[in-house]
Amino acid sequence: MAIASARFRRASQSAFGGDGRRELAITKAEYEVAVEEKRFAAEQLSRVKLVASQQGVILFSSKDDWIGRPVAIGERIMRVADPNKIEFKIKLPVGDAIILEQEITARIFLDSEPLNPVDAMVTIKSYTAEKIGDEPLAFPVVARLKNEEESENRTLRIGLRGTAQISGKTVPLAFNLFRKPLSFVRQYLGL
Repeated sequence: MAIASARFRRASQSAFGGDGRRELAITKAEYEVAVEEKRFAAEQLSRVKLVASQQGVILFSSKDDWIGRPVAIGERIMRVADPNKIEFKIKLPVGDAIILEQEITARIFLDSEPLNPVDAMVTIKSYTAEKIGDEPLAFPVVARLKNEEESENRTLRIGLRGTAQISGKTVPLAFNLFRKPLSFVRQYLGL
């Protein structure tokens, strides 16, 4: 637009001579086209900008994965996480599924601090198993910190991994010991 504006100014200044009048209309049209192209580009840019509904930390795989890649409507590009609301995503394998009561506690053993478990309360439990990535079927369970002050005393951050211990109802020891072998025999014999 700046180049078209400069050409238009030069043509309008030289229009007082004989040859400049022909160029004046052409450069004026080029300038108007450049103004419209700028307006169109600004409108397209305003559609590209994403504004989150909340403040937080942006989570995505890698910016290199997205460079030059077309995006489909509705495709998840990133997530916005609030670092003050800590949740633990637990994958409960189908083979270890237990009946989850209303108020269930979980102990989270993080790989970074395996000797200091984090106490959490199960808030969301799914009744349908999902295949997550290459892993076998699992029930997704979400737990939150029992007391929020613990997050200030510990170095909890997004992306930590570990193991979760979810406690269900008390059952006899024999049931726990023979549950998997009995399940295998039942499936093998078709009972």
